[in-house]
Amino acid sequence: MATEHPPEGLEQLGCLANDLNKELMTFARLGHILRRRGVNSLTQAEIERALWDDYREQVSGKTLKERLHHLADLFGQYFTQYLDRVPSSLEFFELVQGRPMEILTDGWEAWEETVRYFSRKGLSLKSFPDEQNS
Repeated sequence: MATEHPPEGLEQLGCLANDLNKELMTFARLGHILRRRGVNSLTQAEIERALWDDYREQVSGKTLKERLHHLADLFGQYFTQYLDRVPSSLEFFELVQGRPMEILTDGWEAWEETVRYFSRKGLSLKSFPDEQNS
């Protein structure tokens, strides 16, 4: 008889992480794009173009910002509840109008957890489906 293991990582948040699967996928792709380029930020237009070119994911800047705001809430809950971090010290993204979108230090930690989350689901960065096939 197999023993069921307690949930790991973002799975500890239950259906909340599952409900934000699309947002998490976009974030995982965005982080992958930035890492490959060796940068922490890109303009909104560059991100939109890269998401389309690399993953066939069409997302507007407004939608992208909304998704990242939802994820900041999710990661804030996860980091404070399960990693004992102080909420006021957490900074995941820089989303200031007129400036390039940037993933900050806590955001990269959240990205790494997102990659682990998808890895536990059997997806690697190279196998992330594009929008047309998901």
